[in-house]
Amino acid sequence: MHRSVPIDRSQARISTIDLTYENQLIKKEFFESLSALYDSNELVSSPVVEELETQLATYCGTRYCCMTGGGTMSLQIAAQVLNIKEGDEIVVPANTFLASAVAMYHAGARVILADVDPNTWNLSQETVWRVLTPRTKAICLVHLYGNVADPREFDRFGLPVIEDASHAFGGTLNGRRVGSLGTVAGFSAGPIKGFGGVGQAGFITYNQDQWHRYIRGYVNNGQTARHFGEYVGHNFRIDALNALFLQKKLAVWEELMAKRKRLIAFYDQYFAATGIRRQARRSDAESSLWVYVIRVDRKIRDSVLARLRDRGIDALVQYTFTIDKMPMWNTIAARRASVPMSDLLTKEIISLPVHPGLSVSDAAYVAQSVSAAIEESLGKLAA
Repeated sequence: MHRSVPIDRSQARISTIDLTYENQLIKKEFFESLSALYDSNELVSSPVVEELETQLATYCGTRYCCMTGGGTMSLQIAAQVLNIKEGDEIVVPANTFLASAVAMYHAGARVILADVDPNTWNLSQETVWRVLTPRTKAICLVHLYGNVADPREFDRFGLPVIEDASHAFGGTLNGRRVGSLGTVAGFSAGPIKGFGGVGQAGFITYNQDQWHRYIRGYVNNGQTARHFGEYVGHNFRIDALNALFLQKKLAVWEELMAKRKRLIAFYDQYFAATGIRRQARRSDAESSLWVYVIRVDRKIRDSVLARLRDRGIDALVQYTFTIDKMPMWNTIAARRASVPMSDLLTKEIISLPVHPGLSVSDAAYVAQSVSAAIEESLGKLAA
C-alpha cells in the first residue's frame, strides 16, 4: 500500500491545470531568445515559425507541419483538404470538446455524432457503423484526454480519418507518433494543453504533397505568393512569439512527459488496488494524458467533487455536456443523435491533475482524497 498522506493537510490548493512548473522551466531560455526576436521586427512571418514546423513534423513523423492560430483552425483545415462539399457529413464523438464538431461545420460539413467505447471512452466502431450514410465523407477521431485511439480500426469504412490530437501530443501507437496515425491531424497548442503555448496556437500534420500548397496558403489569407491570393483563405497564422515559446517547450518535452508518466503510473497502481474506475488505455499505445479521468457513480459524482474541493483539490469535469445537448447542435447537426454512453460519462467523470508540477506525494494526497470522498459520499447517500 502507498505511504499514507494526511488527509487534512494544510497547504496551497492543487489545480488540475497548472502551468507554473513547465513555464518556469523554460522562462530563462525563452526570454533570452525573445530579445533577439523582438529586435528582428519579424513578429509574424519569422524563421522561428518555419523552424518549429520542421521540428514538429520530425517529432510526429510526418513530412509536413503547418502552424495555425488555434486547434479549431487546425481541425477546420484538416477537414477542408478532404474536399468537403455541401451536404457532406463527418462523424464526431459526442463526448468531446465542442471545437471538434464546430471545426467540421466550419469546413462545410454537417456533423453526425457517434457514441464511444465504455472502457476507453474513445469513438467505437459499432456506433460509427450505425450512423454512416452515403453522405458520410470522413471520421473525426478524438484521442480523448490524450488516450491514444487507433485509426486503423475504422479502415473497414473506407473513409479518411482526421485525428483530433488536441490532447495527445507525444503519444504513440506501436512506436508511431500521434499525428501520423490517420489521414491528417489537427492539434491544439493553447496554453492549458499538455503541449501548450503562451497564447492560442495549433498545428496540422500530414504527408500529402498535393495538400501542402493549399494549407500553407489558406492560413495566410489564401496567399501563395506575396499579395497574391490563390485561395479564399483566412488569417489563421501563429505569431512568432508563440512559436518561439513552443520551440522552447519542445526542447524540454521529454522531461515534462517523464514527470507525467510517473504520476500516471502512480494513479494506475493506486486506483487498480481500490477498484475505482478509470479510463482504459491500449496495451500497444503510450498515451500522453493531459488529465487523468476517473468514473464514480452519478449519484455521488457532484458530492465527490465538492469534497475534493473542500480538501484543496480543484478537480474538474471534462466535458459537462455532450455535443447534442448544446443549443448550437441544431445548427451544425445532420440529424438527431443517440449517444447513451457519452451522456452517462458526462454525469460520472472527474478529471484529476497529472501536470508536471505535481509531486508523487501530491498525487498520493489526491488519490487518497478521492477514496475518502467516495466513501463519505456513499455513506451520506445510504444514510
